[in-house]
Amino acid sequence: MSKKVLENTAIEIKFKEKIKYLESQFSELKEVAKQTDISFMNAVNAQERKQVKGLENLQKRLIVAEKRRQKDLVERIAALQNELLPNQSLEERQRNFSEYYLAFGDNFIKALKESLKPLDLAFTVLEL
Repeated sequence: MSKKVLENTAIEIKFKEKIKYLESQFSELKEVAKQTDISFMNAVNAQERKQVKGLENLQKRLIVAEKRRQKDLVERIAALQNELLPNQSLEERQRNFSEYYLAFGDNFIKALKESLKPLDLAFTVLEL
């Protein structure tokens, strides 16, 4: 859901790029720190972790704010998700094969054979 919210937003902040840039800046600083005291190197490493963690937290807060702003989209995605995945799990985990076989008979087996591709790692929606 977070991915769709970020795709739908007008805000373009690429946090991975920002983190990589920050890490490159700290790598230069680490070169200087190697020439000094070990305690200074530890301080540089700690500051780097703190800065990266701060950017990660900002990213999470941005996603939460965008979800609030795009409440309608989030509700539609949640409704669709609940329809396709009852109780946040696959429908096959909730309903038994025999229910479908009793309702559709041998046509169900034929439709499964025609539609399913076991080596294709994608979901198949089968309408009967």
